[in-house]
Amino acid sequence: MRQDPPPPGRTELIALATVLVGSFLSRWPFRHAPLIRDEGEYALLGQLIREGAVPYLDIYNQKTPFTFYWMSAVQAMFGESLPALRVTTAIYGIVILVAVYALARRLSGPVAGIAAALAMAVLIFDSSVVVHSASTEFFMLLWLALGVLLWFRSRPDGGPWPAVLAGVCAGIAFQTKQTGAALLVFFWAESVWAFLRQGCKRAVLPTLARDAALATAGFAVVLGSALAWFAAQGALGAYVECTWTNNWQYVGNREGRASLLLAMLAAVPRVNIGLWLLGGAGLAFLALGGRHRDASSMWLLLLTTWGSALGAGAIYRHYGVPIFLPLSMGIGAVCAWLVRHVTATAPPVWPRLAAAAVLALAWAGPAREMAGALADPAGTLALETVWVPPAAESRDVARYVAERTSRDQSILVVGSEPQIYYYARRRPSSRMVFTYPITGPYTHAGPLRSRFLNQLERGQPVYVVLVLLPGSLSEWPSRADALLRDAGALLQRRYVVERSFDLTVPSGKLESAIVVFRLADLREPTP
Repeated sequence: MRQDPPPPGRTELIALATVLVGSFLSRWPFRHAPLIRDEGEYALLGQLIREGAVPYLDIYNQKTPFTFYWMSAVQAMFGESLPALRVTTAIYGIVILVAVYALARRLSGPVAGIAAALAMAVLIFDSSVVVHSASTEFFMLLWLALGVLLWFRSRPDGGPWPAVLAGVCAGIAFQTKQTGAALLVFFWAESVWAFLRQGCKRAVLPTLARDAALATAGFAVVLGSALAWFAAQGALGAYVECTWTNNWQYVGNREGRASLLLAMLAAVPRVNIGLWLLGGAGLAFLALGGRHRDASSMWLLLLTTWGSALGAGAIYRHYGVPIFLPLSMGIGAVCAWLVRHVTATAPPVWPRLAAAAVLALAWAGPAREMAGALADPAGTLALETVWVPPAAESRDVARYVAERTSRDQSILVVGSEPQIYYYARRRPSSRMVFTYPITGPYTHAGPLRSRFLNQLERGQPVYVVLVLLPGSLSEWPSRADALLRDAGALLQRRYVVERSFDLTVPSGKLESAIVVFRLADLREPTP
């Protein structure tokens, strides 16, 4: 029977607290950072849910709903300010680190737990181009870590409930984003691995199959609850259409998966390449070493999470965030092994120096990156407008529109900047709050675009914000022209240009990159 590690001592708790406090403090300078467009989606859906909207039915989105309801709860409890969203996200990140620590500690011991938590803190600090953005994959990390921890608590005689709860975590991960289903795939793959690892003994098959089936049942409970929830609100068809039918078309028309493999290997690690190499070595060590039996399957978690990232079909760094969990397990294990050799008192000295050098080199890049970001948070925030325009300018646009409209009036953004609606606290006149799904090469794009244009014409929003950035209008910039042509014709008939906003990007200044149109029937801006 496997024995759990002893309770943590004072030194271990102090080390863990240092990691947690350090992670929180590293996010604190960015509590006023503007929302990028993905974050704008989550925040807007949370805001509209509180006003009675039903996701998918009233507001279109292709992601599964956990993050929307999380944002709604945060806003209800702490308000809608940027610091409220940023600080609660940082606290959520601390809970992730505790779960990672607990998992790595169970698999490889106390030192591994601390090292894995520290590695995760570093990896998520700079996972999405800018240090403060939070993706659905970030929120998924908690459920991945808890699910794996519960899964191994069912071994070998933990009873049925840990396996069921592990499946529930997989279900919540899927309801955070579709790629969370990789956790359920891992449970089945790990069961096969455990069977092979134990010499293909038929006696263990019933227990392994039972645990996998119980985890699947837990997953089904969450999925069934989500389906029942949206069915009760008359939105079951919309939920399936958005998160399944349309979503699979959406990702299926992106880049070829084979070409993504090397591209993601080059793009995701960035300055953390030392940690990635350390984590890869650790996963190989766990798989081949045989000392930590449960931990030997972490390479399977790497494969399933990496496969789900490739399945999304695009080189976005945040798609690779779930990979951080198995990497952290590998980093924790190899760091624990190196620390034992560094602190050993017996000769020879050269292996100990080599182990210390490996540790120092692996952490040097991340330490330098974090130190630079924290020393100049204003400079780091500039990355937002460089790489994800117009995140910072969206607040100015929203303020301008909000000052000239009332709460019962609607606006429309032609582009993928939902944060403008959120900042302005004005309801969208269309179900489509971003234009990516209506400009791509998939069958649902045409009907959605026609509906969007019809709502522009019939809904008569008081203001229309036109974002003249190819990256905001479409993931397929060459296809944005048709939308601009059709929307421009409607705007010319019923609207007048009232204001424009410039943007500064690496290539220079973009004049009139955002154009604000006012309904021509209004003789003057609404006070």
